[in-house]
Amino acid sequence: MASSAKGQVSRLSAHTDATYLQLESEQSDLPKNGYFVLKLDNQNYNALYSLALAAAVNRLTLNIKTVEEIMPTDFATVDYLLIIW
Repeated sequence: MASSAKGQVSRLSAHTDATYLQLESEQSDLPKNGYFVLKLDNQNYNALYSLALAAAVNRLTLNIKTVEEIMPTDFATVDYLLIIW
């Protein structure tokens, strides 16, 4: 399995413990329900959330690197995000 994915952000869902990002992607190796988890305890949370929001609003491709391998049975934890303009 892969430890990265890319696509356009289709949903951002902010909760008390994390923000969940869902991608529109044609990749077959996506996490449970297509959701990636950006945890509040990530040292770069504010910058990563801002980057995800900018990608969503501007319909840019967001590249997500995950902490662990992406498994279809679990949400994948975000390590870092990247947008290439």
